[in-house]
Amino acid sequence: MALASWANVYHYTDEVSDLLDARRADYTRELKRLRAMLKASEISEHGAAIAHVASLRAEAVSRGLAAQKAIEAAGGHVLNDHADIAGHGWSDRDAEETVRQESLERLELEQRSAVQLPRIDLSVAYDPPA
Repeated sequence: MALASWANVYHYTDEVSDLLDARRADYTRELKRLRAMLKASEISEHGAAIAHVASLRAEAVSRGLAAQKAIEAAGGHVLNDHADIAGHGWSDRDAEETVRQESLERLELEQRSAVQLPRIDLSVAYDPPA
């Protein structure tokens, strides 16, 4: 009777043991595959590529704003050089609004960009005529 009981238990536990061994082998194989994938250059360089793209986008935004300010400054010079045709130039009130708007744009740009680049002052020196 004991021998029959042992044979019955062995029969079922042997299948369970084989199943567990097969799953353990699958798990070990998948871990090796995952480690190999993590060492691959495509995945390990992904974070650096994302940071580079964010840096390029922030640089493009900064250059675009700098170009916009340069065009505005050139327009201001033209208006001041030809005030008799175009009017009397900028008033102090307009200059204050422009400075306030520029600071808000700069703050918004800094908050949007993930990568902070060193600031380069590209503004054009402007002295209104007396």
